[in-house]
This record gives sequence, C-alpha cells and structure tokens, in this order.
Amino acid sequence: MSNQVLLWGTLIIPWLTLFFMKKEDIKRFMPLALFTLTIIVIIIQFGVSTGLWVIRESTFPLVKIPTYVYGVYPVGAMWIFKFTYGRFWRYLAAEVVINFILCYFALPYLDTRGILVFRTSFITFWIVTAAGMLLYIYQMWQEDTLAPVEGYRFSMEPELAAARKPLSKDEENKDDKDKQ
Repeated sequence: MSNQVLLWGTLIIPWLTLFFMKKEDIKRFMPLALFTLTIIVIIIQFGVSTGLWVIRESTFPLVKIPTYVYGVYPVGAMWIFKFTYGRFWRYLAAEVVINFILCYFALPYLDTRGILVFRTSFITFWIVTAAGMLLYIYQMWQEDTLAPVEGYRFSMEPELAAARKPLSKDEENKDDKDKQ
C-alpha cells in the first residue's frame, strides 16, 4: 500500500464512520471535533517548530499537515466522547490507552513508512494526554453553555409573575364573593 493511499484513507474513512453515529450525537460533539482539530494543528505546528517531529510526506492540498490530523483526530474524539463522556475515569483510561497506542505504535509506524520523522514518544504522549484533558474541560463547558434553562419562557409582553400564577380554590371563591 502506498503512503498516499494510507494518508487519504486516514482522512476519508473516519468521516465515513459517522454514518453509524446518531444525528443527535454528531450535533452534540461536532464543536468538540472542531476544537480538537484546532488543538491538534497547534500541537503539530509546535512539534514541527521545536523539532519533535518532521513531516516528510502529505497530500496535495494539505501540504504542511498530514491528513490523519483532519480525519482520525476529530472523528476519533467524537467516538471517544460518545462512549465515555460523563464518566471521567473511563474517559481518562480510554485516552491514556489510545494515546499510548498512538505514540508508541502508530506514529513510529508512520516513521518507518517515511511519512514523518518521529523522535520522542514520551513527550508526545504527555502533550496529547494534556490536550485530551483540555478537550474534556471544553466539552463540559460546552454542555453547560448550551443547556436550556428549565422553565424559562420568553415573552415580549411585560407580565407580573403573580399574574401568571394560578389561583387556588380559596382565592377563586374569595374573588367570586367580592364581586357579588
């Protein structure tokens, strides 16, 4: 298999897996995917500028950043959060295992293929794990911000709260006696 097929596969196949995710989950976690993409691009740029890794091969329109950054990372984050969000320790365990596989198996494999030069697994592991914690905090913030306020009703008419409150039986009877 050529490197270009591998790179294009890591871009396209993850997005195709979203056909198996519920539409509500996609809407819920798409902001997280975009934030993941932003964070990973910053990390890649940091790693390239500091010499932690060197990108040797990419695809045509995405010259400076490998295509797996645009496919595997954001969609993978959506799937991880779909199955673990709300259970922090399960999320942390999944994040550590996946980052371990990424840093000690996947990226060195790409190094042997000549796609990138990968120098340090240990530092990369801690950087991407810290980014995972940032993603969890972001999703918590996102859920609190987007949660609807219970019982809130918007009205253009100024109303008093007491005017909307239903009368009890005693108050209704009292009002009827006053009118007579």
